[in-house]
Amino acid sequence: MRCCEGFEGFVAVRGFRRVILLLTSFVILGCATADGFRGKVTRWVGVDAQELINAWGNPARQFTDQRGNIVYEYAKGFSSQNPMYVSPGPATNFLVVGGGPANFVCVVWFEIKDQKVVGANWRGNACKA
Repeated sequence: MRCCEGFEGFVAVRGFRRVILLLTSFVILGCATADGFRGKVTRWVGVDAQELINAWGNPARQFTDQRGNIVYEYAKGFSSQNPMYVSPGPATNFLVVGGGPANFVCVVWFEIKDQKVVGANWRGNACKA
């Protein structure tokens, strides 16, 4: 009998459990991040507009919506360079994979009526707490 004979299945199940645990952790952290951002934005509803400006700074843009309410727009964005991988290809050619920019943006709108924040909305792939 070999040293670890009979344990191959156990090791595979244990490894599978680790993978499932890791994936579940990523999902939970992703949701927590989205929920955290939701809370960060929606907590301003009902607050005085000047308090919002004191905390978030001057909006990047301000406009009036179709209902006559003022909308403050805050935006942030950044780019990142994806890594480039070079792998041997057929014969003497090389296969280049990846590279190029990855763009991230988050735009937040606060709706203001009678100097109070009455609504909040956001969109983008960088809207994380």
